[in-house]
Amino acid sequence: MLKLIIIFIFLYIVAHVLWRVFSAAKPKPPLQVELKACEFCGTLVRVDQAIKVHGRLFCSQNHANRMR
Repeated sequence: MLKLIIIFIFLYIVAHVLWRVFSAAKPKPPLQVELKACEFCGTLVRVDQAIKVHGRLFCSQNHANRMR
């Protein structure tokens, strides 16, 4: 009886480890990022990486300086 319990525990641990390995291998969906056009040249730039000046978005500091 003890052997049977040990075998079931071993199989449970193996199944649990395999489940975690295969569930972690699934590719995660890419994050959605918002793109806006540069006020100077129209190039699409990520909102989180854009240069913001007076509520306007630019792709670089150079373009922000030219629009002043």
